[in-house]
Amino acid sequence: MKKLLSVLLAAAMACSMLAGCGGTPASGNSDTNAPQGGSEAEKQSDTPSYVNKEGFPIVNEPITLKGMVALNGNVKDWNEHPALKRMEELTGIHIEWECVPDSGFKEKRNLAFGADDLPDIVMRAKISSQDEMKYAANGQLAALDEYMEYAPNLSALMEQDEAIARGITMPDGHIYSLPQLNATEGNLIHHYWINKTWLDNLNLEEPTTIDELYDVLVAFRDNDPNQNGKKDEIPYCVVGKDYSHRMFYDLLGSWGFGVNGIMDSDYNFSWLDIDPDGKVRLIGREDKFKNMVEFMHKLWEEGLTDKESYAQDQTQVAAKVNADQVGFVARAQNTQWMGAASENYVQCPVLEGPFGDRALVNIEGNVQMTGVAVITSANKYPEATMRWLDYFYSEEGTVLCRLGIEGESYEVVDGKYQLTDIIANNPDGKTTDQALGDYAIFGGGYLPQNITEKVALGAAVAPQTKAANDVVRDYVVPFSKVPRVKYSEEESIKLGTYAQDIVSYMNENVVKFITGERDLSEWDAYVEELNKMPVEDYIQINQAAYDRWVK
Repeated sequence: MKKLLSVLLAAAMACSMLAGCGGTPASGNSDTNAPQGGSEAEKQSDTPSYVNKEGFPIVNEPITLKGMVALNGNVKDWNEHPALKRMEELTGIHIEWECVPDSGFKEKRNLAFGADDLPDIVMRAKISSQDEMKYAANGQLAALDEYMEYAPNLSALMEQDEAIARGITMPDGHIYSLPQLNATEGNLIHHYWINKTWLDNLNLEEPTTIDELYDVLVAFRDNDPNQNGKKDEIPYCVVGKDYSHRMFYDLLGSWGFGVNGIMDSDYNFSWLDIDPDGKVRLIGREDKFKNMVEFMHKLWEEGLTDKESYAQDQTQVAAKVNADQVGFVARAQNTQWMGAASENYVQCPVLEGPFGDRALVNIEGNVQMTGVAVITSANKYPEATMRWLDYFYSEEGTVLCRLGIEGESYEVVDGKYQLTDIIANNPDGKTTDQALGDYAIFGGGYLPQNITEKVALGAAVAPQTKAANDVVRDYVVPFSKVPRVKYSEEESIKLGTYAQDIVSYMNENVVKFITGERDLSEWDAYVEELNKMPVEDYIQINQAAYDRWVK
């Protein structure tokens, strides 16, 4: 892989000497009043005259870019954000941000690419591998490997860890998006949480098996664990709006799925995992998965599952948690999203399933996310933009991203970063992550950054998160098993014709089976219908992508 990185860097140097290969900014939406370069001799040089390869500011005269960002609910408007204002002061680059709420961002982003009405830069882009290759094939994304000489921080990290280049390089040899890198356990393990206060009120032990979980949920339903004299308890609650698979996703390991890695992620569930022989497997037609659906249907029919699960988002579930109505919920790496009620919840032991399987599979690898930031073909200043993005991979840049402004949201004491009182003990009752949102932009992730234990001062290193990780550590799938596959242009085109239909078919029918809208006696008919779709091609393409990633 070091050879691959050397090839990429060599290509970047060669490209900078060729006309039209990034040495001169291309046409697009950026500020037309900013300098476009110097003499013809300057344009032929390694570095365009408008940009500085080292030091700050990045540009000799201010430039303006147009950006689009998926705005996390905890983070203030990027146009007014102090961290972004600090970046502008440091770099000389002003960015006019179109801030799109997380819930509507994917549609807005797709419309922009579909109409070819592109910003210069997209942050928290959440671009899947398939879309990344499609946009690149359309000529809408800059090949970032051609600008690696303007990314010394990321280049150094790639030299240290070959998994980074492997995770972000497309089959055509180019890099079109940047990753979020993470070496902190507290940010990579997703948990399921049980209400310890309710357990204590009913003198119950934490469940250790799926059968014991069922018994606890029944007790939560029948025995007034919140002690308010009302039958208002919700034993099993799900944040399922737009992501119906969350009904079962975190418990897949209790049925033996995902133990060798799950293709894609929680936000882009492909219904594929890796079996013990290294073969890509379609989860939705497996007999053991049918057993899991039967269990979920049982919970639904017996009034143990929140009937609003498929329609509610995290904010709505958090409100129920704070009304002391929720017994068990699978969500996130920590409990800060719950607010004041978070202290009532603990991670129970990883649950053993009906066939003896026990694993926690909802994890993220050290190349935690890909497709987090892209430079589009509309950008006139790719060199400067690459340097702007690369700053976030330095310790100082990651600190700005995650901790905000020194002296306001954090301070340095004896060489260590510490949150100030307005963050750690917020007078308005905000959680750490909520309070940091006024000073730092990291909320929700999907940003170019290199997260280490030194700079992770939020919920990831909170005592409750560490305690939860201690409980599950022996059953967590190794981070190195999380695939970060990439598709070729041909593969992306093929997947674009049928992958979503296959995924939607399984999503819709599994919801029907769980809720009783479709009787489980029709399972074989469902599998037969599924097998009439191009599922073997779907598996074959993903197998090829997985095999490339393994190598």
